[in-house]
Amino acid sequence: MADFWAGYLSGVAGILVGSPLDIIKTRSQSQVPASVTAWCDEPSSLIRGTAAPILAYGALNALMFYTYNRSLEVLGVQDQPSPNLWKVWLSGAIGGLACFVISTPTEVIKCRSQVTNESSWGVAKDLFQRYGIKGLYLGGVVTSLRDSVGFGFYFWAYEGLKRYFPIDSNGVDPSSWTPTINTLLCGGTAGCVSWASVYPLDVIKTQVQVQALTAFRLPTVPERTPPAETRRLLPISQGSFTNEVGNVGAWKCTTKLFREGGIKVFWNGLSVCMGRAFIVNAVTFFVYEWSKKEISKLKW
Repeated sequence: MADFWAGYLSGVAGILVGSPLDIIKTRSQSQVPASVTAWCDEPSSLIRGTAAPILAYGALNALMFYTYNRSLEVLGVQDQPSPNLWKVWLSGAIGGLACFVISTPTEVIKCRSQVTNESSWGVAKDLFQRYGIKGLYLGGVVTSLRDSVGFGFYFWAYEGLKRYFPIDSNGVDPSSWTPTINTLLCGGTAGCVSWASVYPLDVIKTQVQVQALTAFRLPTVPERTPPAETRRLLPISQGSFTNEVGNVGAWKCTTKLFREGGIKVFWNGLSVCMGRAFIVNAVTFFVYEWSKKEISKLKW
């Protein structure tokens, strides 16, 4: 169970470190008009939407690391010094897919909370009251695809890099500089590789999830916010909104984005994402390796 609890702690640590940059990334992807940044002037806005991730991403990370390690075990490569990297990728993909039940509602609540002025609880309550459990799984297919492919490359890159930047096989020791630096470097780089492999999927996921099923509610900015009955869906790169009313699916969202913004729209917010990915995943893997080592010493 050491990998489960180490995964939980590393997930919480990653969210706390990466929340401000994640908010910037989400707003870049959702293409909220520039003047709306006026409502990002309070310190609390930099942690908006973290309640849901803190509660859920610890559990999500725990489930992901646990499933990943069990998959390695089933494939016969766990504890090998140099496991087959494609078996590592497959194990990571299985781990990512297993997170679907938790990751989709967490992402929906987080993204909508970051783009609107509502709390995580308010977003969750509103979605559930209006649309039931289905509202919490908006964009579920593209989210599960993003997670499975992304986590596959996540562990593939981490295990591959460890062959060139080795860490202590018994876990990272903060008092030893080389393994610590190597863990941070491998973890941060793995995060960047993972996000680069699925970033267009993440843009599509964000667009699908921040749309409203009936009307998209922006924060209160009087000179820019139209009456509720006239608000539109699916913000695009020009800062306008589509005329569609209803659930715009991932494929329709993709074709609309490409038609109106070209290929570059699928890379909006990439630079922020890469910076965040390195920092968050360096911390995530450091906390995971260290806490797994410490928890393994305990007698259960």
